[in-house]
Amino acid sequence: MKYMLFLDIIEKVTIGIRRDFFMIFKVYFQEDKLQVPVREKTKTVFVKADSEREVRTKLADRPYNIEFVTPVTGAFLEYEQLNEDFKVLEID
Repeated sequence: MKYMLFLDIIEKVTIGIRRDFFMIFKVYFQEDKLQVPVREKTKTVFVKADSEREVRTKLADRPYNIEFVTPVTGAFLEYEQLNEDFKVLEID
């Protein structure tokens, strides 16, 4: 019984930590899945997620042709935040 209670507490703590941990990812994409990637037409969006896989899953229902997903941290994130159009999507 004590062992099960201990595991329950550990699971709740771990889930709480996982909810607090996230990264910002920059996603390069074309607006149409059928569109051939052309640099001049590439758009970007920032997504809050735990992993690249989660980013792709969150954007799966949109008609995006995702070219590249990269985490943005440190000085790179600070630089991106200076842009007045900087917005992070928080998709559930």
